Amino acid sequence: MEARHQDHDRPTRRGPRLGARQDALEKEAAEHIKRAYTSPGSTTPKNPKKDIPGSTAKRPLTRLFEEKRREANRNLSIKTCKDTWGKDYSEGGKYECDEFPPSSTYQGSAQPRYDKNAPADNYSVLPIPADDNNRGGKIIAGFYQKNRIIDGSDDGFTVSVK
Repeated sequence: MEARHQDHDRPTRRGPRLGARQDALEKEAAEHIKRAYTSPGSTTPKNPKKDIPGSTAKRPLTRLFEEKRREANRNLSIKTCKDTWGKDYSEGGKYECDEFPPSSTYQGSAQPRYDKNAPADNYSVLPIPADDNNRGGKIIAGFYQKNRIIDGSDDGFTVSVK
């Protein structure tokens, strides 16, 4: 994974490389993001018009600080995993529900609850190994801290997978 930070009047600068190598520890999280971007209609939830934001500076992701909304994003993502793969999809904690865009963004799964213009089901979930999901989460948390990403639309960023 690679993330890019966007400032309003400055050209997009390259952010830290969050790397997806063949042996990357967060490979499944990176592959999930790549699939969400390259084949969104094949991801869960099903939506043939799905167009997940965050791959370009024109449609960046934006960080969300509000805990209640972050929880709403996470809870809807988990519900979608359970509805799709069954209530025991985690196999006792072996797997976790990875979501993209992340629950820590305004573009997370519950966005239509807060933004009437946001399209429904414009996110992707996939059960991946818990360790892999945790590593991916730590990478994005580190990206936020390192780049001092603030809450809201004034500090957009992009994510890419190489």
